[in-house]
Amino acid sequence: MRFTFAVAFRYIFASRGDAIFGFVTLFSVIGIAVGIAAINLVQAANTGWIEQALRDARSGLDDLVLRPIDQSLMAENAQLLAQLDALGTVQRASAFVEGQAAATLDSRTEPILLKGVADDQIGLHTLIDPSPALPWIAALPVDVAQRLGSGPGVEVEILSADGQNTALGWTPRSKHFLHVGNHRVGEGPVTFTTLDAAQIYLRAQGQWSGLALDFGGRVPTQVEQDAVQRVLAENGVELELETWKDVNPLRAQTLVLMNRVMFIVLALIMVIAGFNIFASQLMLVREKRLSIAVFRTMGSSRGQLTSVFVMIGMIIGAGGILGGLLLTLLLALVVPMVPLTIDLDLVFSAWNVGAVAIAALIICLLSTLYPAMRAAAVDPAIALRDV
Repeated sequence: MRFTFAVAFRYIFASRGDAIFGFVTLFSVIGIAVGIAAINLVQAANTGWIEQALRDARSGLDDLVLRPIDQSLMAENAQLLAQLDALGTVQRASAFVEGQAAATLDSRTEPILLKGVADDQIGLHTLIDPSPALPWIAALPVDVAQRLGSGPGVEVEILSADGQNTALGWTPRSKHFLHVGNHRVGEGPVTFTTLDAAQIYLRAQGQWSGLALDFGGRVPTQVEQDAVQRVLAENGVELELETWKDVNPLRAQTLVLMNRVMFIVLALIMVIAGFNIFASQLMLVREKRLSIAVFRTMGSSRGQLTSVFVMIGMIIGAGGILGGLLLTLLLALVVPMVPLTIDLDLVFSAWNVGAVAIAALIICLLSTLYPAMRAAAVDPAIALRDV
């Protein structure tokens, strides 16, 4: 091992006449360091963008929704709701009622999804504090409220999709709701009201559209979903479990695939540094052909000579990786202080940084294998004869 280290360091820190190899080695180290830092910076920006996209995709969507398989209404079941609420990882279990409707004001009409939730949830979801004395209240999405020209304190007429037959023909049912606030929850025109008001207005007294479970803003694990299934089975209730990934499957798969593809594409930057090491190692083997032959005549084995050139690649790789990690740390401290035109957080993941470092080390190792085998294959008789 002492022989391997001694020869490797001698070849890396070349003598004055072979200074070109020292410069090539330095540039290889700098190339690896800059490549690692660039990959980590782009990965941090990509991770931050993906996390922001995931938050937008999940905004307003419950962590786990339980609905009847045929999308019909289910009978109220206080016992089932209490048992689900008592599960260890469930922070809250609540019922909701929803139905298609339309909001109209001053001859302007917008389609909405009227959703009734518990009274205290309206304050939680929409940042308003409705009075219990006002059962017919509604919190509209910001964009819907703007298109209607409505605001807090205005009475908005909501038309039900299922009307009734009268002497004048079919007419939609309508009710005036007090517009008490706006919200930016989720995608789509979801308009919140109280659970009791929604049940009365949608003709769903004693019924629910489904149950919503809060797991602290995260997708429940398979174990947690199995626990929910067991509670449903014990109560003889068959409901379909739905997460945000089920609602937006294409977006969820696209974001995951984009993150993986981005890592592969960025890893190709390290391949360029690997080619630099590969070329410099081949040049070094050709230049040191005579000294390699001398080492062979002195009793050095092929394995020792192979390990020498592998060690050179590992030293170069280790130096570049260490420099890249230090440069990444510097960027993580400096870049957040630079004002940007877009609001994007940089998320430096330890897993991503470690994966980049390991990938760089593997590329450096692979880049040295062929030159090392060429060095071990040098025939001392032929090399000394050609002197």
